[in-house]
Amino acid sequence: MKSKQLKDNRAKKVVELDNMVVDLQKDILDLKLQFTMGKLKNTQEMKLKRRNIAQLKTIKREKELNKNA
Repeated sequence: MKSKQLKDNRAKKVVELDNMVVDLQKDILDLKLQFTMGKLKNTQEMKLKRRNIAQLKTIKREKELNKNA
């Protein structure tokens, strides 16, 4: 994600972040299926989506910790 997208995601609510993570996980599943069938040409996409999931989960965790503090 670019820095602007990260800033936008930090402004979102936890529920919205959860929905985005679920959507990305579905996308990764589809990409894995395409990869096993030999139809996926850009394998870098899976890596980027996994990275995006990690970033969203990090933002979510930061929000949870700030709420408890």
